[in-house]
Amino acid sequence: MKKQLLFIFLLAISYTGWAQTVSIADPNMAGASPNVISGGSTYHAVEAIYLNSEIGATNFIGAGNEIQSIKFACTTTSTGTIPTTIPGYSIYMKNVPTTSTTLANGTYSLSGYTLVFTGSINIQSAGPRFSFLFDASATLTTPFARTAGTNLQVLIIRNSGSATSGTYDWDCSNGNAVAGASALTSRRYNGTGVPAENSTILAPSAFRPAIQLIRPIATDASISSILNTPSPSCFNTAQSISVTLKNTGTSNIAIGTCPVKIDVTGAGTYTSTLSNTGVLAANATEIVTFSSIPMTAEGAYNIKVYSQLPGDSNASNDTMSFTITNTGVYITYPVSTGAELSNPLVFQYLKTLSGGNHWNLNIALTASTTGAFKNADLTDSIYPHSGKGFYVWDSYSGASSAGHRAVLYAGCFSFSSPASISFWMTNDNSLSTFLDSIYVVYSSDKGQTWNRIPGAGFGRFNGAAPTPIWVSKTVDLSSYAGQTIQLGFEGASQYGNVIGLDDIVVTANAPVPVTFGDFTGVRENTKNILKWNTVTENNNTGFELQRSVNGTEFSTIAFVPTKAENGNSNVALQYTYNDNASTASAYYKLKQIDKDGKSSFSKVVFIKADKPTRFELVSVYPNPAKDNIKVSVASPKASIITLSITDITGKVVKQQNVQLAMGDNNVVVDVASLKAGNYIIRLTCAEGCESSINKFIKQ
Repeated sequence: MKKQLLFIFLLAISYTGWAQTVSIADPNMAGASPNVISGGSTYHAVEAIYLNSEIGATNFIGAGNEIQSIKFACTTTSTGTIPTTIPGYSIYMKNVPTTSTTLANGTYSLSGYTLVFTGSINIQSAGPRFSFLFDASATLTTPFARTAGTNLQVLIIRNSGSATSGTYDWDCSNGNAVAGASALTSRRYNGTGVPAENSTILAPSAFRPAIQLIRPIATDASISSILNTPSPSCFNTAQSISVTLKNTGTSNIAIGTCPVKIDVTGAGTYTSTLSNTGVLAANATEIVTFSSIPMTAEGAYNIKVYSQLPGDSNASNDTMSFTITNTGVYITYPVSTGAELSNPLVFQYLKTLSGGNHWNLNIALTASTTGAFKNADLTDSIYPHSGKGFYVWDSYSGASSAGHRAVLYAGCFSFSSPASISFWMTNDNSLSTFLDSIYVVYSSDKGQTWNRIPGAGFGRFNGAAPTPIWVSKTVDLSSYAGQTIQLGFEGASQYGNVIGLDDIVVTANAPVPVTFGDFTGVRENTKNILKWNTVTENNNTGFELQRSVNGTEFSTIAFVPTKAENGNSNVALQYTYNDNASTASAYYKLKQIDKDGKSSFSKVVFIKADKPTRFELVSVYPNPAKDNIKVSVASPKASIITLSITDITGKVVKQQNVQLAMGDNNVVVDVASLKAGNYIIRLTCAEGCESSINKFIKQ
């Protein structure tokens, strides 16, 4: 069973000497955990410690400054629907010495606790919470005053006797500043037995509920949420932004007495002030919309919206700041991008469609590192196709039966036909079930909705690959010519394999030298038969047929000249090539070459070989080699063989035993210590048989 990883984010500990709201989540290791507040079973209990230093030594101290309400942050739902209320809660608080920072396995006691709340907690979407998605709130039936110089211990019991309707991801901190990020500063119970004092055992947990402690004041207004932030796109009209103004005090706010101001700086400037149009009672909200904000110039716009209620002494919740980007439009092609921070990233924006986002940028930050990626499921690291970074869709971090979907996307493109997007993607070597996929997607409405391009979905292409490999994919965009669209890659997660993207190229506005029809390959008897056809050819010289045993390193095995007269044709032409030299499974692709030396590639075709009938040393690559060679060996059965390397005099300079599996095998041999020159490699099996030999050059 995989371990759910943490979604890293920062929740600031926000307080001053008079602050009325304190949000606690360790900024060094915050994340999410299913059911830390609700529990997925019939009953649930969680107990946690929050430090004096986290809350603020002068906050909520003594009578008149009590904690009056609390909030818990719910990030998302994995299954089911987040309800509006969850019933059956009892919440207890007590002051404990500052030396009390961790909780051990054991039963809970109500000794010293004050029962501060009983009833249902309310969950509010787009509500005032400190991570802006959902919040679960409870107004304490008994306000709680802290004692100076103490930590706060909280016990939450859900005793409703019925299971919750789904699995929710609640924001958490992981340990605290004193005990350490991985310390067990929380313990919990989730089961079918009724929780009971001194008998129900709570098991230690690294997940501590993220909590917000609140004491409302009489005069307090807040900007509690942003409702319609435009996604990064190429805006050619003015934009609108709506925010939620909330009365977080206890006194009514009269009509027109709470100004709300917006300041825009960056690629353009703008300022405007509006006021509330209705009376705001305690906890009431009003949507304030700023229209006709000029954002047609390309660049980043820094937005700050803040309430200006006279007499408001709590400034901590007055302001929200964010950025909106006008991406501009690409009109010059090709547009090429890898994933190196040293170069401007074309694909740099993210949008979650459902569940969570699991796109990340795996990149080397120093010249000495390689940007390799590996999680616990992978038996071998994935390395960039080129450079020192690549995009990773890693569903390992998101176990979910419902899955997760998110888009990695770019700004706008405007082009004429023909057009295409090509990229390299990985095939990992981990799970063979719950396979993930990526889809090339587009948006024609400024990034509000995303549509999958027909036929442009890609999953694992070789489940038998012994190591992670890269293959090239191309998607035709010609049907979108004449439009202005955004392009992206949708990752669809089923908690399975890892997918990487690198070397993305958008090509348009240029004549196509060859229009491929189809490219196929089949195994017949002892040979691989490759067939392809072209619809049109323009200035074509011919095709290099390239072969690979791992899908990464290709070498040319034949050149097939064009059948078109003078390299030009407007009728379908058929081509065939028989590869008699390969007994192992192989990948093939075509490199089409123009008369001016330019080239383009076909899709990759994979042909699985018959079960080997004898040991065979199929290929050695790279050749010439500098540090390592990869030796492809076909084996009729699982066996131990001996690989021997000799120089041109016949002297054995290196020898190693290798365990082979039945079928195709790739063996890495270190040749860094060999002198430059020509060498011969052969294998010998345990039964004394000897394969054909292969030659390679050591640089």
